[in-house]
Amino acid sequence: MQYQNMGPFPPVSFKGNGVVQGVPTFVDKLPLTIGGIAGDDIHFGTVVSIDPTTNRRVFEVGIPDGNVIKGIAMLDPTIMRADPAMNDYYFKGKPMTAVTFGLVDILKYDITQMPPVEGCSVWVNNATGEIAFRAYNADSLTGYTKLKAFVYETYDPNGAKVFFGMEGLAAAGSNESVTQVATPTADPSAGEVAANTEVTLATTTTGATIHYTLDGTTPTLDSPVYTAKIKLTAATTIKAIAVKEGLTGSAMLTSAYTISA
Repeated sequence: MQYQNMGPFPPVSFKGNGVVQGVPTFVDKLPLTIGGIAGDDIHFGTVVSIDPTTNRRVFEVGIPDGNVIKGIAMLDPTIMRADPAMNDYYFKGKPMTAVTFGLVDILKYDITQMPPVEGCSVWVNNATGEIAFRAYNADSLTGYTKLKAFVYETYDPNGAKVFFGMEGLAAAGSNESVTQVATPTADPSAGEVAANTEVTLATTTTGATIHYTLDGTTPTLDSPVYTAKIKLTAATTIKAIAVKEGLTGSAMLTSAYTISA
């Protein structure tokens, strides 16, 4: 197995200050990367995370409460060349790339901890997103999270090659959870109602869209969008789902009505 660094790139390729603080190292088809949008101004080589309950492709610096670590902010040469004033940053609202698995060159790290040594553990400052190195058997450090990673090589006197594991960069025991949209409700609920009764559909998930059918078929994203009360003039079965970008779609509401004599 051979590996090679993504850079350095010819100086003519970049304008800005040209000091790249983190680049992926390829091992065959590694590393794995993920694309998204910078939610903050994000320095190359820092850990980024996402809020799994909102837009899961908006990367934030460090690990705010409730966030899940998603990767290391890495140089994307195509973006850098298109925006020569990046100055070692992905800027808020701009496209960016994060490495999620494989070898990464870390050229900037938290100097309040130890320098990198082969085999030592890899941590992240929860507030700044900076990588830190500690002894392989270190278990806890206030304000830091231990990553699923270790220092692979330290030939470069100014940094280290770090290998990030396939289980992601989240600390052991934490998993990305995706919130499900609340199931729609019907008012009045199913049963016998008077002719011309109007049924209101709702979901407690703010910003969700409700799709419904009146013929007993299962609703899909192509079904009509609920925008106004549904008037019942005959026996009807309302079925409805609610969806929102970034969240799992709701369970289906089934509400059958008959008309009283």
